[in-house]
Amino acid sequence: MLYWEGNRQILVKRRLNPRVGILLEGIHNFIAHLFPFLFMLFVEREFEGNFDDIIESLLFHLKDGGYVIVADVDVKSILRKALNFEFKRYHIYEICKPQAAKELIGEDDTNGLFLPCKMVAYEERGKTKVRLVLSSEIAKKFEVDGANSIKKFENELVGLLNTLVI
Repeated sequence: MLYWEGNRQILVKRRLNPRVGILLEGIHNFIAHLFPFLFMLFVEREFEGNFDDIIESLLFHLKDGGYVIVADVDVKSILRKALNFEFKRYHIYEICKPQAAKELIGEDDTNGLFLPCKMVAYEERGKTKVRLVLSSEIAKKFEVDGANSIKKFENELVGLLNTLVI
């Protein structure tokens, strides 16, 4: 089982010698360093073009695919109002597909921890980047039984991002 302590991820195995736990953590870190793609917790797409057009197209395709935008957090606006700080265009989206939520929570109440899906969109060096958190990977790390069910709906979102044409 994995858990977070500060900024470090700690591996805990029940009834194991602490030295074994340290050894397992070292092996995990070594593998993660050599093969970072094995531990990716998000997918990213990069788009060229007008930020507003890209976001409009993204939201349209999400809604068209049966998703509900639960939250649209405009970080730039919040930082400007709260701190008088200018920040790049950055949005945090929480998205949910009601059918997926029904199925996942119906399977196991713990799956609700991974809902709604989180996606960010921001400008960087004249391009728009969109990142989607891979909840199934997080669920696997915490040994949640519903990781495979989560993956099914997550693949749908990744497919949507991969076919998005602006």
